[in-house]
Amino acid sequence: ADAIGTTTTTTFSQDLHTKGRPLSAEVRDSAGRLFTKTTNTWSCTEPHAGVHFTTLDATDSFVYDGDDTFRQTRARVSYDAYGNATRTDEDGEVSVLGDERSATTTFLYNPTAWLLNKPSLTQTLNASGVIVAQRRFYYDGATLHTTTPTTGTLTKEDEWLNGPTGSTG
Repeated sequence: ADAIGTTTTTTFSQDLHTKGRPLSAEVRDSAGRLFTKTTNTWSCTEPHAGVHFTTLDATDSFVYDGDDTFRQTRARVSYDAYGNATRTDEDGEVSVLGDERSATTTFLYNPTAWLLNKPSLTQTLNASGVIVAQRRFYYDGATLHTTTPTTGTLTKEDEWLNGPTGSTG
């Protein structure tokens, strides 16, 4: 407990492949009233025999403000075969429609050079799926953001300033 009696309790997974990862966290006041709670959903895949890859699939956050009612938000994550987060869906307040947004990332891969995590394009989409922000990444002096990197040195980055027509480089 802190100086005013607020406590935070975190529960960690004990499963073989998710051991040590936080399952939930709760913050309570000195009277034991719940103010916030976060729960995480984990999964584990075996992409190769004996190789286990654990991912955070979703995070649910609850705000109680000391009573039984709460607001819940959720974020979900998708990954590619190399473990890069390729999409995050933020559902906003779960009981409200229209406050969702998503972020996507497209990666470039050069397995021969062990370059498996170089983003080429990131986009933020609003609840209607309209792109509201975008960044392009260029590597090793390439003139196209889709060019496979050879050394992985970031040499240029474009970012939308006000829609798809404005960019900096």
